Amino acid sequence: MATRRPNHLPDKIFSIWMVFLAMPMLLPIIHTEAPAWVDFPLFQIRNWPLTFGPFLFLYARSLISESASFRSIDLLHFIPFLVLGLADIFSGSPHPLPGVPPLDGPQPDFLGPPGPEGALQEGRFPPGFDGLPRPPIPIPPFGLLGLLVNILSIPAYTITLLVMLNRHNQALLDVLSFTSFRLTLSWLKWVTVGFLVAYLLTETADALLQAWQVRASSLHGVRFAFFIFAVSFFGFRQPVVYPELLRIHEEEPSDEDMVKQSGTHGTAAATISREQPKYEKSGLMEEQARQYVNQLETFMALEKPYLDPDLTIQNISDRLDIPKHYLTQILNERLRKNFYTFVNEYRVEEVKQRILDPAMNHLTVLGIAYDAGFNSKSGFNTIFKRVSGMTPSQFRSEQTPMEV
Repeated sequence: MATRRPNHLPDKIFSIWMVFLAMPMLLPIIHTEAPAWVDFPLFQIRNWPLTFGPFLFLYARSLISESASFRSIDLLHFIPFLVLGLADIFSGSPHPLPGVPPLDGPQPDFLGPPGPEGALQEGRFPPGFDGLPRPPIPIPPFGLLGLLVNILSIPAYTITLLVMLNRHNQALLDVLSFTSFRLTLSWLKWVTVGFLVAYLLTETADALLQAWQVRASSLHGVRFAFFIFAVSFFGFRQPVVYPELLRIHEEEPSDEDMVKQSGTHGTAAATISREQPKYEKSGLMEEQARQYVNQLETFMALEKPYLDPDLTIQNISDRLDIPKHYLTQILNERLRKNFYTFVNEYRVEEVKQRILDPAMNHLTVLGIAYDAGFNSKSGFNTIFKRVSGMTPSQFRSEQTPMEV
């Protein structure tokens, strides 16, 4: 259901994103190891985190949307970064960086020279922890504005991502009888939420340290290193989710098709989709809907397609010659469930029947589940308990004295 294709848009976005992610970690190195490069315009920009949200959004969209392509309108996401970046460049003011003292003054000896056997000399402390007053840390031009935009940007894009992934996962349940870590992009959700929490905590720590006149926190590099590692580890192996599986709701029939479907049955007023505007233009008639339901249930009972762990709604559509959008409609409206639930309920019943079969006593419950079409232990246990009100082991123990 997913694949990795060379030179695909997600790979290009991901590669550029990694460069931008590395910049906040590179700047302190430039300031300490190559001060001659400090005045280079690129290294005067301080608001690189403003690009993280846009890249996160564009990367996720490119993985789950077939029509995803980088359009000129997408550049609007980067306007705050461009505006504040130009302000940084033209202001010509050296901003204080995390862990880097100003370049126009003496460089403090944070811990002093080592004493005997490498021990620190007594009385030497980092700035701000020796009890002596420190001059206020200078606020760069547009510094407060940049900080405010940064604090708002990352949470806003995180919320946008969570909403987008939730819709994506709901769409998956309408077309697939299984889910996976890669298809749902769960890793991206948890990594993003983790970075958001770390970002807010470190920004709060920075504000407190600056209030105590300590120059900056050393946690910035940790949070960026964590995010780069996590995104690289999962993103490098993340395949593109096949978007054609998610096109169900884009395949509604045209007005011409609706007229042909109606025939002599009257106008669209007779459709069963009046309750849900989602299917208002479907054109599916009541009699035809009942026929499709009977055809589907008979097929599931006799052919047992649910034994295929990779079953999709497209497979059933091809076998029964019923359009996918009509299958989705009768499942949602007539049976009040999505495709994922519909198929896995059949699998649960199959497991129950096999547990009751004495010929299956030599198999474990998990082995029976795999034979019935489930492809993961956690998914099987969750669905079985939701359908049956008990765990698989409890069900078996009530039927036989045999230990699972």
